[in-house]
Amino acid sequence: MERNRFPCLFLGGTIGTSPTIQFLNPSSTIDVNSWEGENIEVTAVDEDGTIESVTLLTNGEPFGLDSVAPYMFENIRNELWLLSNDIHAITALATDNEGNTRASRLRVISHKQEPINLNDYEARELCSAHATSFQNEARPSNTIDGNLADESRWSSEDYGAQLTIAACEAKHTDAIGIKWYRGNKRRAFFDLEVSLDSSTWRTIYSGASSGTSVAQEGFLVGGDSIKYLRYTGFSNSDSRW
Repeated sequence: MERNRFPCLFLGGTIGTSPTIQFLNPSSTIDVNSWEGENIEVTAVDEDGTIESVTLLTNGEPFGLDSVAPYMFENIRNELWLLSNDIHAITALATDNEGNTRASRLRVISHKQEPINLNDYEARELCSAHATSFQNEARPSNTIDGNLADESRWSSEDYGAQLTIAACEAKHTDAIGIKWYRGNKRRAFFDLEVSLDSSTWRTIYSGASSGTSVAQEGFLVGGDSIKYLRYTGFSNSDSRW
């Protein structure tokens, strides 16, 4: 009896080597509270082919894709501030033209200050306010008129817009309260700085609002004697405002 004959396929050589990838900037652990950067830069090389794409992921979830070198991911600061207080990982995944992949990881430490209750603090008298930009009637002077209604607010669409408020006199200050428009619908990303002389500034908070409240949210100052407050806005989780 004749045996059945089956065709055979012999493979030789290799499909190709995996690409190499590494974080350029930053190149080491990111501490969310102290990181002053906005963008993440990655380098990827494939010696026997081409890089098709570089994907950025946080805790396994993709949030950025770039297919043209240099591989730059912009405005990452806001993405990191959405992370919970914990140790996380950012992964950069390179894929070459043959489907080979290689990953590089960067540790992210998030230990953001949580907002505090303002009921135990006495409000201070504020004398002036100015901003680098503002929208229509949403002028900086609205922030010191004592009116917390949504119609009386400061807003700007400029990324990095600054609002500077001056108290009528320098005093020891324990906390600062801020109310956001649509504060229960979106998170605002911002820096808070304080100063005694408007020349030397100290950052007291760098992070995000809760996104769950329409009331004022409190942030600790530390009891220092201050006269000036500077708010720098970096858009929100919904839009550029």
